[in-house]
Amino acid sequence: MYNGILLERSFQNVQCSATDKVDASQLATMNHHMCYQMISPTTTSMHWKEGETLGRWSNVYYATSCNSVHGFWSAIEKGEFIKQDMSKSGFYGIELSLKVPNKRQNLLYKGNRLKHLLDALIASCHAYIGDYLEGISKWLAIRTGDGIASIRNSLVSESRNVLGQYELLRYNSKSGRCFWNPRDNDCMMIKILVEEEERTDVEWGAFYCVFR
Repeated sequence: MYNGILLERSFQNVQCSATDKVDASQLATMNHHMCYQMISPTTTSMHWKEGETLGRWSNVYYATSCNSVHGFWSAIEKGEFIKQDMSKSGFYGIELSLKVPNKRQNLLYKGNRLKHLLDALIASCHAYIGDYLEGISKWLAIRTGDGIASIRNSLVSESRNVLGQYELLRYNSKSGRCFWNPRDNDCMMIKILVEEEERTDVEWGAFYCVFR
């Protein structure tokens, strides 16, 4: 059984009814808003039309217990990727399909798990640019169990860079801590579909598509 959610940004003025308690003078400044709806696989966007595909990820697997941006990022980096376009600027959208074990769908919406997953996906679309690459690689290695050299190569690699170079992580040299900084301002639409499967293991499967 499928179900999902569609999040999208509209640049139209917010539509208010006569019963809404909004000052009419404020409406002119509300030149964009976020909207969402529960969807089926055939639901289309109200405000955006999918254009050229920038990249596709498949065979991405992570444990149900995963609930961190670095954990999801590591899983995405190990998945299969097909780059289909070299465009690195402008608005973009994401389509995410998840296959989850039976009766575990509700775990997706607990805490910040879904946001962490989307942050990791957006981060994986960039090649890192900035200082402290070595410190960031060591910080990620401690938290993911991956090798420092492998992480360093993944961060700066152009092979999966469909959204351009970006400082996707910020490093505090005093504390030695990192903070994820995905470029999500240009993400106009996110379509998420979830399919429950009759299986008892705790691994989730994912397929991603990024398009403009």
